[in-house]
Amino acid sequence: MSKLNRRQFITRVSAAAGSTAMLTACGAPENENSVRISFDHGVASGDPLSDRVIIWTRITPQITGPGAPDEYDVVWQIAKDPNFNSVVYEDVFKTSADRDFTVKVDVKGLQPNNHYYYRFNIENTLSPVGRTRTLPLGDVDSAKLAVVSCSNFGHGYFHVYEELAKNDELLAIVHLGDYIYEYEVSKYSDPVLVGSSRAILPEGELLALDDYRQRYSLYRRDTALQNAHSQHPFICVWDDHELANDAWIEGAENHQPDEGDWEQRKQFAVQAYREWLPIRDYQDSANPAVTYRNFEIGNLADLIMLDTRIIGRDKAVDYLKEMIWQQIPFDVSQVPSGGAGIPLLDPQKLKDTNPATIQMITVPFDVTKNPPVPVLDWNTITKLDPKNLPAGQAFLPDAAAIKEKLLNDPNRNLLGDTQEAWLESTFKASKQNGKPWQILGQQILTGEVLIPEVRDILSDDAYLSKQIVDGIVTLGKLGLPFNTDAWDGYNAARQRHLQSIKANANNVVSLAGDTHNGWAFELVPDGEESPVAVEMATASVSSPGMENYLANTDPQKLSERLVQINEHLHYQNSHQRGWLEVKITPDHVVGQWFYVDTVKSKTYNIITGPSYQTDVNSHTLKKV
Repeated sequence: MSKLNRRQFITRVSAAAGSTAMLTACGAPENENSVRISFDHGVASGDPLSDRVIIWTRITPQITGPGAPDEYDVVWQIAKDPNFNSVVYEDVFKTSADRDFTVKVDVKGLQPNNHYYYRFNIENTLSPVGRTRTLPLGDVDSAKLAVVSCSNFGHGYFHVYEELAKNDELLAIVHLGDYIYEYEVSKYSDPVLVGSSRAILPEGELLALDDYRQRYSLYRRDTALQNAHSQHPFICVWDDHELANDAWIEGAENHQPDEGDWEQRKQFAVQAYREWLPIRDYQDSANPAVTYRNFEIGNLADLIMLDTRIIGRDKAVDYLKEMIWQQIPFDVSQVPSGGAGIPLLDPQKLKDTNPATIQMITVPFDVTKNPPVPVLDWNTITKLDPKNLPAGQAFLPDAAAIKEKLLNDPNRNLLGDTQEAWLESTFKASKQNGKPWQILGQQILTGEVLIPEVRDILSDDAYLSKQIVDGIVTLGKLGLPFNTDAWDGYNAARQRHLQSIKANANNVVSLAGDTHNGWAFELVPDGEESPVAVEMATASVSSPGMENYLANTDPQKLSERLVQINEHLHYQNSHQRGWLEVKITPDHVVGQWFYVDTVKSKTYNIITGPSYQTDVNSHTLKKV
């Protein structure tokens, strides 16, 4: 990177402010080789430390004649004041089509706990001015973070970002993933909005590098998102939709064999993410997919960002393909001679029967009875069509076998061995340094979620079919989780995680996104009574939540039932979009939920949700 002296910079900036230079940007006569350049995607900052921060922009060249340059020199400047009377650093960054004309600078040598202002200049055109700040050192009385996730451009306006841009109390905005969505225009979007003011580009599913770049370009042209980025540093980690739905280390639900090589697609997604997000690139990292990292908020807390998505995650349990159904032992010794199989429900009869004549049979249950009663008549069983059972009958999952063989499989990893070891060492260091709080920024719910009886409050608008809802409710009654893409599907890994927290951390507050709804849990290891941490999860920026999947006439009743059936769940919001603000002090952490009343129109109102507090060394929640 070539140095630019102060006189050169001032000359260029002054020229850009002059009317002659501005005429070029506004369409004055140009020579045939001139290149018009604009900053269509605003500015951003991110990954603040006590002495450095990432600043970002993108230039948009519009070639107006032959001979456009292969690369561009973009001047950047950072100052202590918005008028740039007190400039701290300035230099030049070279960008080109190889990095999609993005500019990302890791500005070092800054002072802790300070606001800074930054801008860019190229070809006599100035970018908007951005504001950022560094993290504090030493003793810190308090710090406030905003937590967001799941911003779907085609499902609604980004009012949440607009509100956060106005908040001057924030240390940073923590984005827990699904910053973009990879679907084609006809999938998972609001057709009314897409057809009017929220058109999706590119129209197809994101597969190639240019596809991902175009989708980021679309999102970053959004004024509300630009405003939030220009006012606060972002600390980001991806979830699945920055790549493909339900991604894991070797594939994704939304990646099919005819869509090319998964590793290549993942490489494209990671490259575009690092180009377009103000996230720090570590030159010594051999794997650009590594995003777990730590941010020290003085002596108050460590903000520990995790990747629960692609760096170490094994494939999630797929109930449709891996379901273990309840079976009944039958004595089939008489079947070869035309007789019937005899169910062996009595343990003594089972013990006395020749093992060679015992066969485990998957039988349906009469689910109109409470509890359900197995169908045991041999002639009825042998004549059944498994895909077309009589009304009131269903196969039931074998809850014990599912928990033992699938959910508690010790070989089904979520973080991966390397990240687990890193997290344990980070916990230990934070505890040894006397920091009261360890804040986890990660994507998915850690707390257990069972779905209660909801069929009596469903409306005709429910997205999920009656058959699927029946299955979800049945899982809940059997004590089985529905969302195996969350920590629920990796219970052995979850128990290792909770025991590591218990042994190595002081006070953990786990942040989550992903579900599009608000939650607050106490986290209790299996077989124990006392919580070891708490969890606070944000609603989505615009992606639909349970009000779409389990549409019902009384959202409050659904939330109440979720709290009733899930022992350690203290709060749930099932139907609103919003964000979470987390205020950290030495003695307690308070989570405050906020919501918007709509994302479907340009006008909206703010709804203040509840606050929950956890006191130091309590690992419990109380409403405040």
